[in-house]
Amino acid sequence: MALFRRPSLLACALLAAGLVVFISAGRWQYGKAVQKEAERDAWQVSLALAARPAQAGDWNRLSGYDRVVVRGEWLPQRYLLDNQIRESRSGVEVYAPLRVEGGPALVVSLGWLPYSGARREPPALAELPTAKVELTGMLTPPTAHGLRLGRAWSDADGYPKLMPYFALDEIAADAGVALDTRVLRAQPAEGSPLQQTWHPVMSMPPERHRAYAWQWWSLAIAIVVVFLIVHRRARPSPRTP
Repeated sequence: MALFRRPSLLACALLAAGLVVFISAGRWQYGKAVQKEAERDAWQVSLALAARPAQAGDWNRLSGYDRVVVRGEWLPQRYLLDNQIRESRSGVEVYAPLRVEGGPALVVSLGWLPYSGARREPPALAELPTAKVELTGMLTPPTAHGLRLGRAWSDADGYPKLMPYFALDEIAADAGVALDTRVLRAQPAEGSPLQQTWHPVMSMPPERHRAYAWQWWSLAIAIVVVFLIVHRRARPSPRTP
């Protein structure tokens, strides 16, 4: 006698659909874990490498978290990303566009400054030089933001403009230049009050993605077990003499 009953087409379809959903969700979570681990490893490796001059033909090959030396001229606009926390202190991250010599225009993160005074007033900024400058820094993805409600600033604002979220497209439109999709995190000059403590921000670490992947795959195994239990033939009762 067969150990299992013949399942209905509906039961088979539900099992197949569940397996597709759970296995696919697990693969997606596992892929995110691998991707974020690669990003974290690339950032840590780059920290130990010396910065190299970025030549005109290098920009299409630069990726990840490359440390570079660039020369260029500052554009007059400056932007402050509001409400940035460093060691339990609130402040702003200072950005300015740079027209790079032999490369694309970049938004440069000059670093972080604390609010001045008890009223959380934006700090005073030193003037940027008008002559060409040489900067050392790391190319990174732009700062992530959540839900965008309206524009990053009003047209009436002067400079520096205070931004509730980082908006690369709005900075490009305001500065009137096409900007590279990466941000240069510049190394502050010695003695500067600016602090450059950026690191990749991950809303969910790779370890949690991997844990979720195994949860989804465990559900796939569970529905197979339930399917087999439901369709297992009951043992016949022993006949009494």
